[in-house]
Amino acid sequence: MQTRIVERSRTALRIAACLLLMTIIPGLLCAGNVEVRVQNLTTADGLSNNSVRHIYQDSKGFIWMSSLNGLSRYDGHSFVTLLPRNNGQVSLADRRVRRLVEDANNLLWITTAANIVSCYDLKRDCFVDFTGCGDYNHTYSQVELMPNEVWLWGSAGCRRVQYANGRFTSQAFDVAHGNLASDDVHFVQASDDGRVWIGTDKGLYCLKDD
Repeated sequence: MQTRIVERSRTALRIAACLLLMTIIPGLLCAGNVEVRVQNLTTADGLSNNSVRHIYQDSKGFIWMSSLNGLSRYDGHSFVTLLPRNNGQVSLADRRVRRLVEDANNLLWITTAANIVSCYDLKRDCFVDFTGCGDYNHTYSQVELMPNEVWLWGSAGCRRVQYANGRFTSQAFDVAHGNLASDDVHFVQASDDGRVWIGTDKGLYCLKDD
């Protein structure tokens, strides 16, 4: 009985493979006149560092490359590199950039090895204080995009960030603010009914707007 089951599985796999080839080959034949170009981009071309950790394309078409030495933006011809600044202005939190993602408001959320999140406004072409209160250097390692808001979380609590009419507002959830029993947040997720669930090492919390 086991032998028959194995043979049937192999036959099913062969059929699936044939169907897949029948689907792909016509497309390849039609695309025979398409020219594919490959270009290797390095620091010699303006890339900030050859150790690229993450590549992301934003809604404007720019390609962003995170590295161990800053964040590079590529327009198809040249690079612009963003690095931390010590001039008192909001800038990239750390040169060791990990990942980035864009939300519905054209805000680019950037995580770094320092466990500090940066926010870059693609419309204004600058970094911004996403907390609305100057607390943008607080420790958060994760970003969770939700409808109409963004949540940041990590081993120092979590923060709810909202953006409307060109203005940021935020609310921190941690031991210091008295709304969590632990700062060690393991996840933040939204359910279908609009509730936000915050999981910590000391329990599960549920947030629901009135």
